[in-house]
Order: sequence, then C-alpha cells, then structure tokens
Amino acid sequence: MSDTDVSNTTMSYEIGIEKKIQNFVETKTGEIVNTDFSDNNTIKIVPKAKHGSVALGILWMKVLQYPKNFPVSKYQYKRFGGANSTYNIKLKLPEVAIEVNLKIGSVQIKGSFVIEWFTRYFQEILDIYDGVISHPKQQSQIYSEDDMKKIKDDIQRRKDAGYDWPDVALKDDVIVNDVQDSIGVQTKINNVDVDTPVSGIKDSQLMSHEEIDKETASLTPGSIIEGPKLYKIWRSLLHVWCSNEHSTIYIATPRIDATRLIEICYFCLNHRHTMKIGAICIPMRFDGISLAEIKSAALKKFTPQEQTYIEYRIFTQFLYPLQNFEAKFLASLNDDGIVDILVTSGDFNKSGFSSHNKNMVVFNSVREEEFKTKYLNPIMDY
Repeated sequence: MSDTDVSNTTMSYEIGIEKKIQNFVETKTGEIVNTDFSDNNTIKIVPKAKHGSVALGILWMKVLQYPKNFPVSKYQYKRFGGANSTYNIKLKLPEVAIEVNLKIGSVQIKGSFVIEWFTRYFQEILDIYDGVISHPKQQSQIYSEDDMKKIKDDIQRRKDAGYDWPDVALKDDVIVNDVQDSIGVQTKINNVDVDTPVSGIKDSQLMSHEEIDKETASLTPGSIIEGPKLYKIWRSLLHVWCSNEHSTIYIATPRIDATRLIEICYFCLNHRHTMKIGAICIPMRFDGISLAEIKSAALKKFTPQEQTYIEYRIFTQFLYPLQNFEAKFLASLNDDGIVDILVTSGDFNKSGFSSHNKNMVVFNSVREEEFKTKYLNPIMDY
C-alpha cells in the first residue's frame, strides 16, 4: 500500500505496520528492515544491510512455520528459482504466495489482492509467534470467486485497451475529461444505477474556502441539514482536500453508488498532482450489490487511459471491512497531525444526499492517533 500506499503520512496503515515489523525484527535479530509497498501486487520486507542477514531469513521461516501459523505438517514449502537455488523458499497460500530468501533475509508476498491480505493477517501472524494471540482466527477468503472474477476481468479489459500498464496513465500529459454534475437522467450500466451527467461541475457549484470554513464551523456542535446542502459540503471538501498537497483523504461509508464514486474519481483526476488517498473503506457487498459492479459502472464514464489511472491510483486504496458498520465520514489528515472529519448519518449515495432526507452532520477535528483508534481501526477491526 504505499502507492499502493494507503498513504505517504505517518498516519497511514502502511507506516504503522512498517514500524511494528521493524520493532519485531530488531528486538529478535538486531537487524533493521524496510517494507516496500510500491508494487500493486507485491509487498517486500528487506534488510537495510547490503550484505543481508541469514539470521533474519531463519527468523522469517520460524515465524511462518510456527505451529499456529503455517506448520510444515499442514503446509508445503518449496524451493524456487531453479535447481541450484538453495536459499529461496516459497509458501503458497490460497490468496498469496510468500517467498523467503534465507541468505539475504528478505520476504516477498505476492498476489492480486496482497494489500487486503497483508492488512488483515500479517500483524496477526507476528502476534501469534510472539504469543500475543493464543487462539488465532481462521483465515477467510478475501473475495468470493465471483467477486475475484469480476475484478480480474475489469483489470484485464483495461490492459487489453492497448495502454502500457500503468505507465501511460501516470504520465503528465494524461488528459482528464470533465466528469459532469451528477443530477440528471438516470440510466443503468450493468444493472447499476448511474445518474447521467447533464452539466459540467462549475466552480460556482462548489463552495469557496471561506464558505467551507463558515459552514464547517457551524457544524462543530452538530446540526440537522438537508441532503442537497450536505452534498454541496461533501463535494466542496473533496475538491479542496484533493487540491491540497498537505492533505491525505480518508472515506468511509457502508454504501455508495456509482455516481458518487465517479465524483470521487473526478476530483482525484483533476488534482492528480496533489491528491493523496489514505483509505476508502467500503464493504465488498451491500444491499445485494457487489462493489465490483459499482466500480465497473463508474469506470465506464471515463476513457480507457483514465480508467487505468483510476485503477492504479484510486482503487488500490480501497479497504474492505469485514464487520457491518453504519459510520459515514470524510476526513483529511493534515501535515500538522490534525484530522478534520465530516461525520454524517446519511450514506454517500443518491438517497443520502436527496432533498427528502435530513441528516445529522458533525464537523470535528482530532489528533491523528485519536482518529485512528476511534474512527478508522474500529471499522477495519484492527
């Protein structure tokens, strides 16, 4: 997750788990390791010392083969890298493959959904070895077979569009077409409702910084406001925070529709040089709808080149809570360690922003550690 990066700030989950891994390794071997989240499908834990560390390689094998993790009596460990490879060991699990280089002491975890697996299970694996967890949970499948097929088909379709993956989408000359205002005629894409854009998102439809400050100040004690007003505040905050290089955005909602996902992608594309997404927490399935279908419908509103960018820079930041939750918030972690949070009772969809709905809305600011312990972690069950 580091571009895969759930964020480039000290608040991000990656930074948190990286510190935990460093402490775990250093207390047991004296070695320093770095965790690399830069590849979408691979997470690497490598020793800082150029010569590597055999002791570190042995530690990783002990952790993996610990009786309550992946003991050799139940799991098959194989050498890889050719007949002459003595030091490379691979453990194949249903969701990921774990490769350990015994001589160097490095670990590589590979898989299409390695981010989700890593955030869900790796800390637990270390805690089991340390005796912190005596009764580990059964590792459940991250996605259903149907969800995995849809996600893989979507990714393959964009690869087949003829663009280098993802290099072309990350070039400076990517053209961002206007994704327009979402109040219009409703159509269906793949049986998912999408409001057909009818007019461009004008600056006049978004609040100025002064207006945002005034509105959010009035919401500090909490207030009941109508859906359209909440919608304007929500979009305006997205616009301002995406354009602020010192802001890292977190979004959580148990339900979202394609139109609101389109708007999130729109603001991120328009401010792609400054925007940073920390995490977008949405369940894989809700109200009988698959999030994969919502993503697919939203992507169809963009060009193939934009789709590639969205897949690589936005959709990789999705986290999928396992437990039911009804929290909805849009938050910005600032460089000073303060997190500004818009908390609402309404979902981030057409119903939540409808004129028929009045929502309880609170705007609050907390320290990042408090945001993590009171807002983010309970949703992700950390």
